[in-house]
Amino acid sequence: MKQDNYYEFKIECGKKCYFRGGSLLKTIFTKPKDIPVSGEDCMKIFNTYCLRIENIVVLCFSHGYDVDKEGFAKLYEEQENRMKSVKPLIHSSVNYY
Repeated sequence: MKQDNYYEFKIECGKKCYFRGGSLLKTIFTKPKDIPVSGEDCMKIFNTYCLRIENIVVLCFSHGYDVDKEGFAKLYEEQENRMKSVKPLIHSSVNYY
């Protein structure tokens, strides 16, 4: 694959992820505006569609919603700790020749 095509491909993939994440947010936007978007919902969007929390916050604010950033940060930290505990298992099972 030529380098120009590669970057075009990456941009198209990013657009698809962005719009899919946005459609998930639209389902969240049916909730009352006085209830912030939960950390669990933000984590689901983050993990599923690779949308960064900054993008999620901007989308929510543009539709009049607050975001539970503390809840997201707590869930993100828990996920990082789970990943740190798994890394040694992954690396110990690799055979180097």
